[in-house]
Amino acid sequence: MIDVHCHLEQEDYSKDRDKVVEKCKKELKAVITCCVHPEDFDLTMDLVEQYKNFVFATTSIHPEFIKEIISFIVRIPDKIKRAFYVKEISNKYGLYESDLRDALEQSTKTYRREISIKYSSSDNLSASSKNIKKGSQIQKIESDLIELFINGTPEAIEYLVYNVELDFIENETVYNIISKFLDEFMNEGKIDIAKITNELDDESAKQIISEKSIPRYFLSENEETDNHTLIYSVTKKNIDYLKAAKDIIKKFKIDRIRKEIEELKKEGEYEKIRQKQIEIKEIQKSED
Repeated sequence: MIDVHCHLEQEDYSKDRDKVVEKCKKELKAVITCCVHPEDFDLTMDLVEQYKNFVFATTSIHPEFIKEIISFIVRIPDKIKRAFYVKEISNKYGLYESDLRDALEQSTKTYRREISIKYSSSDNLSASSKNIKKGSQIQKIESDLIELFINGTPEAIEYLVYNVELDFIENETVYNIISKFLDEFMNEGKIDIAKITNELDDESAKQIISEKSIPRYFLSENEETDNHTLIYSVTKKNIDYLKAAKDIIKKFKIDRIRKEIEELKKEGEYEKIRQKQIEIKEIQKSED
């Protein structure tokens, strides 16, 4: 007799797997373990090698685990990388690439809805609004954030949408602008600057968006003619907008923790300060 469907690779057998196999050998001619999760593939192959001619294996991915994999891919901001991983998974596990793309598209919509709920929640908005300082000057980091939303690549903008937190922002005008950007992206899947500008009632917000929409230029002296030429800076400098988006989110997080540390100093909470300093180092080391 052969057991044609078991899951020896799963964690349930981690404590006594060898004993289970030896017991099976006394009653069965062979067992077929059915591996359904990528994380268990290596162990499955090890079992087949360890118990040659007794343990055999089939490999596939359970639909629930496909959703799990897709849920990680959808968080990758670079569309080219997302497409690469979809293709790799398709080839490696014998899955239809079209099915994975459909699952990714559906998961992306779900993820956007979750983010939309997060930002539209009245609790979230009221909590974030507490950080607004009336009459505060626009910080450079806030100004840079607006500029990235306006001029960034689709991947950079998507990264910002999924990672920016409204409580990063202290200036009320910037807060309103970023909120508008987020609403637009969640509803339309992109940010239409002209549309947003027309819908805004705040003239100062319109002015800021207008200024940030104008590309940066610099004067460069032409060595051959001695004439000064106005050159669009982006043509001279290859800007990695996705990296810039990741960097600015890091800066916001670190700035927020440093402000928390200042408050903790007043209270003499030195152990908590140490933990906060560790958090800063972890953010600085992180890739995203």
